[in-house]
Amino acid sequence: MRFALILSLLISLIAVVFALQNPGEMRINLPFSDSQLVSTQPVVLISTLLIGVLIGWLASLPGRIGAGLRARRAEKRIDEIEAARGATVQAKTQAAEAHADAADARREAQAAELDAAETQRLADEVARRTAEAQRDLPPPPDV
Repeated sequence: MRFALILSLLISLIAVVFALQNPGEMRINLPFSDSQLVSTQPVVLISTLLIGVLIGWLASLPGRIGAGLRARRAEKRIDEIEAARGATVQAKTQAAEAHADAADARREAQAAELDAAETQRLADEVARRTAEAQRDLPPPPDV
């Protein structure tokens, strides 16, 4: 880009110097008419250069517009991808939290099962000892 700008400025400078070193009068026949335009050579040469620059700029305009549109579409696509990535991260986070909650629920269920088993074991032990104690007691006297 910088090279093209320097080259353009150099060509323009050479054209201006060339035009100024070639003074004189020129007759220009206008197309599609019988008219003639009379001007000096530097004005004609510089005008021709400016018309060429304008034509070049106009020729590059569709490409620039297309590039701008493609850039906007790419930016929108990037935004969509980032939004999807954010949604994916959020979904993964929610899934991890749900997995952790499920693991906590499983641990609580296992702890409850262990508590229930321990309670049942203690109840069986109490029942066994009670039965042993009742066997070992003498029968109550009849009154």
